[in-house]
Amino acid sequence: MGVVDTDGGEGIGVATSVGWPTHLPGLLGPAVAALAVTALAYGRSGVADLGRRLVRWRVGWRWWAAVPAIASLAVLSVLVLAVLGHHCHPLRTSPATPASAASDSFR
Repeated sequence: MGVVDTDGGEGIGVATSVGWPTHLPGLLGPAVAALAVTALAYGRSGVADLGRRLVRWRVGWRWWAAVPAIASLAVLSVLVLAVLGHHCHPLRTSPATPASAASDSFR
């Protein structure tokens, strides 16, 4: 939750704080509205039909195979970088390169 801070006339800023993410209940609003309108308009059978349509996906088996494969590759790449990262870090300098030369290239 943000707090507005005037800070002595230097401008208005928003200070962030740690708290419960208050936007999550707002994300449920459209889903609750759809459920309520469907229940009022079509009754119990309409709600059951809405539930069936929410879980029915019309994609081919290739997509069902591609999504876990891509996610697995992403996890594998993070693990490889975590294990080998200390050997290939772009900001690390070799003993022959002075530290100031490496940091100057990123300014």
